[in-house]
Amino acid sequence: MILKKLISFKKLSIVGEVHKFSLEQRVLHGILLIGGIGTLGSAFGMNEEDLPKAFQYAMFLNGIASALGYFLSRFYGKYYIALLAFTFSEVVMLFSDWFQNGGLREMLPISYIVVLVISLQCFPKRFYLHIIIGAIFIFLSFLFLEFNFSHLRSTTEVSISLRVVHWIMMTIFTSFILILFRTQYEKWEIALKEKDEKLAKALAKEKELNTLKSQFISMVSHQFRTPLTAITSSTELIELYTANKLAEREKGKVDKQFNRIHESIKNVTTMMERVLAFGQVESDGVQFKPVETDLVKLLEGLIEKYPLEYQSEIKKLKVVGEPKQLLLDKNLIDHSISNLISNAIKYDPQKRFPEIILDFKKEHVLISVTDEGLGIPKEAQEKLFLPFYRAQNVANIKGTGIGLSVVKQFIEMHGGRIFVESEEYKGCRFNIFLPYQLVPHKNTSEYHQDSSTV
Repeated sequence: MILKKLISFKKLSIVGEVHKFSLEQRVLHGILLIGGIGTLGSAFGMNEEDLPKAFQYAMFLNGIASALGYFLSRFYGKYYIALLAFTFSEVVMLFSDWFQNGGLREMLPISYIVVLVISLQCFPKRFYLHIIIGAIFIFLSFLFLEFNFSHLRSTTEVSISLRVVHWIMMTIFTSFILILFRTQYEKWEIALKEKDEKLAKALAKEKELNTLKSQFISMVSHQFRTPLTAITSSTELIELYTANKLAEREKGKVDKQFNRIHESIKNVTTMMERVLAFGQVESDGVQFKPVETDLVKLLEGLIEKYPLEYQSEIKKLKVVGEPKQLLLDKNLIDHSISNLISNAIKYDPQKRFPEIILDFKKEHVLISVTDEGLGIPKEAQEKLFLPFYRAQNVANIKGTGIGLSVVKQFIEMHGGRIFVESEEYKGCRFNIFLPYQLVPHKNTSEYHQDSSTV
C-alpha cells in the first residue's frame, strides 16, 4: 500500500509535488531516478563479455551521478545540479553507445534522438538554444570520432541481450515521459474546467448583482425626483406668495434662505443624475447616439446655462484653430464638460468659473478646462478616475467620487482620452482629446449614427 502510494503517477509524489515543482523538474526527477536505477542495474547485471570492465565502472558512476542529482533536486531543490548530472549521464550513455554498440551505423542515432527529445522536456525553455547548440556540437564530435577513431570502437558484435536492454531502457524513458505528460495534461484539463465553471458562475452572479444594482439606482433616482419636484414647486409658490408681503429688511433674509433651498435642491439633483449615470455605465446601459455636432456652439450653449452670479467670472470660450464638425453624442459630452465645470467651481474657495479652451488640431480636438482651485496631489492623480475615489485634500467637501469615472467612460466611448495636470493648491487642468474619426469604445451598449446636424 505504501509502495503503491509512493510510486503513484496520479499523485506524482515520487517526482515531486505539483504545487512545489515545475513540470520540467518533475520530468527530470523521474528520468534521473529511473535512469539511475536502470544504469546501476545494468552495471551490476552484465558480465565482462557483454560490457568491458571500464564501461561497467562508467555506468556505475553514471548511475551514482543520476541518483545523487535526483536526491539533491527532489529534496533540497538543487535543480541545476540535477541538470548537470543529467547532462553528464546522457553524454556518458551516448559515448558508451558509440563505443560498444556499433557507432553511428547502429543504435547511436536512435539514442541521440531520444536524448535530445528528453533534454527538451527537462530543461527550461530559456535553455533551448543552448541545448540545440550542444546537440549539434555532440553530433559533430561523434562524426569526428567515427571518421578518425573508429578503430578504437569495440569490434565485438552487439549481442541480442544488450540490444534488448537498450530498447527496454529507451521504452521505459519514453513511456515515463508520455505517462507523466498525460497525467499532467489531465490535471490541467480538470483544473481549467473547474476554473471555467467558477468564472462562469462568478460572472453570472456579477451580472445579476449589476442588474439589481442598476435597477435599484434607477428606482431610487426616479423616486427622489418626485419629492424634489414637489419641493421645488412648493418653494417657488411660497417665494411668490411672500414676495409682496414682507418688509424690505425681512425680504433679504428670506431670499437668502430661498436661495439656500434652491442650491440644496440643485446639489441633490446633480448628485442623483451622476449616480444614475454611473449605474448606466456600470451595467453597460448607456445608449451611444453620435450625430454631426458643432462643438463650439455646444460648449457656448452649455456655458450660457450657468447662473447669473457666475457671468462676471465666465471667460469667453477660447477657440484655437479651424473649427470642424465632430461625430459626438451631445448628451454625453454635455454631461462630461458640465461635470468638469461644476467640480472646478466646487473645489475653488473663491467659486470662480474655469477657463475653457477648444483647440482644433490636425488629428483631434483638445478641450481644456482649467481652474484655480485646490489642485490635486500627485499621489492621488493616478486614482482620480476610479469610482468613489476622492483625494484627501477635498475630504471635507461634499461629493460622491463617481463623477470623473463617468466622464472618463463617456469620453472613451468616443474613442477619446482624458488626462489631468495639477499641483496641489495651484489649480488643475483637465485635457480631453477627441478624435475627428469616431471609433466607438467597446463598452458602448448601442451605437446609433444619425446624419442630422446641430
